Amino acid sequence: MPQKTSRRQFLKTSTVLSAGAAVVGGLTLAQSAHAAGSDEMKIALIGCGSRGNGAIRDRVQVGDNVKVVAVADVFEGRARWAANSLRNDGNNAESNMYGKVDLPNDRVFVGFESYKQAIACLDPGDYVILATPPGFRPYQYRNAIERGCHVFMEKPVCVDAPGYRYCMETNQMADEKNLKVCVGFQRR
Repeated sequence: MPQKTSRRQFLKTSTVLSAGAAVVGGLTLAQSAHAAGSDEMKIALIGCGSRGNGAIRDRVQVGDNVKVVAVADVFEGRARWAANSLRNDGNNAESNMYGKVDLPNDRVFVGFESYKQAIACLDPGDYVILATPPGFRPYQYRNAIERGCHVFMEKPVCVDAPGYRYCMETNQMADEKNLKVCVGFQRR
């Protein structure tokens, strides 16, 4: 019978692993940090294109203590497609995502401000995956950190000097709150 890992041990082990995996592109932030409170980690996906779908699936397939609870995208078709795809795999007993998706229609958000609604579904210590175009990312990142959530975001983090300064201020906030932030660098 497999031995259960404590949350504290999980954090220690996965932090070391995620640092090494950044070189080979394997693990994400969601594997290296954990939510406060219960053992279940809730995740919101912001940006439901192919990279966002890949990132959420990579995370959900690792470990048993996660639930996808919200998705958001500017385009309704993308958000609905991602939600339906995740639900199908989450309800398939043969899938390694079985039981890891709790995504009713009222937590599928659409529009430019939809990221705020998705992040509001999380508790402090939960996770946000940001896979949107980089021009929006500094503001989405700030909203997640203000909520007290750990963040995994795709590269590039920002596209201009004001966005860079905004991200640097947000990094300070994340440090003060002891939140984990990771950027996907795939093969870099």
